[in-house]
Amino acid sequence: MPHPIVRLANTDYAFPRVGDSAAILTSHVPEPRGEEPSANMEPSGQAVRTPRAVEADIMTVHVDLAGQPVLSGGWHVNLPKPRDQHFWWAETELIAQPRGTFTAYFDDRTGSPTFSGRASAPGDGRWASFGMIARFGLSAERRPSRGLYLSVPHFVADGVMSVQTLEGHWYEKDSMAFGGVTFGQRLFQTDGDPALESGRSPRGSASVVDPDWKFSYKNSRSPGLFSFPGFRAFPPLPIDFATLDRRDLWAEVTVRFDVRVRYGGVVEITPWATIDVPQWKANPA
Repeated sequence: MPHPIVRLANTDYAFPRVGDSAAILTSHVPEPRGEEPSANMEPSGQAVRTPRAVEADIMTVHVDLAGQPVLSGGWHVNLPKPRDQHFWWAETELIAQPRGTFTAYFDDRTGSPTFSGRASAPGDGRWASFGMIARFGLSAERRPSRGLYLSVPHFVADGVMSVQTLEGHWYEKDSMAFGGVTFGQRLFQTDGDPALESGRSPRGSASVVDPDWKFSYKNSRSPGLFSFPGFRAFPPLPIDFATLDRRDLWAEVTVRFDVRVRYGGVVEITPWATIDVPQWKANPA
């Protein structure tokens, strides 16, 4: 599975908790090409930098929602306060693999997960993926002590994708481009870092390959334009609050677009796409 390259975290909720609102570009991440970042030094010795799209392994942006901060790049963050039985956003990781295909970043104005780029293959087949993994928490003091409830989050994916292949001939290998989207949610409890698999106590999971959003092109010079799927509900998961311990309940949602191209196939986001997952309430079943 592709690993995430960018993370946006809410410091009021995500683990570990930190104090300042800043974009921290860690030392093992290469600098973005073609520009010199403006940076000041934190007491820890790490440079604070403006959020941007980077070809990097991990970039973490810490956001303190209590003060509705503005990051150094003028990035306003507006999210609702936690309410009873609401899964409260904690962090988002973006997927864009492999390097040199799609780019993932957070929009400077809205904070929305945003994607651009293209995947192509002049020869043998190549897989590429983009999407997001987001975690939301429902703390023990904000949930009922008993009762059967449902977790039914949703996402909205907006944008346009262009798909094209070469014209096929009997003496040549097939030029192809195809792909689709997979999405799902997992519920778990943990007293450690919710981003780590170790220490999790699973409470349910469900995922689906969208049967209504897919494309398959073969040996055709005529390009096709496809709108992103728009609104989609994740598969629902039941929650029996009486069976939970006093640790926070976490929901991890994943939206991943997978494409494969070969022998002249091209898949391109034109010019960008966004995926948004709002907070949601656990409602009685």
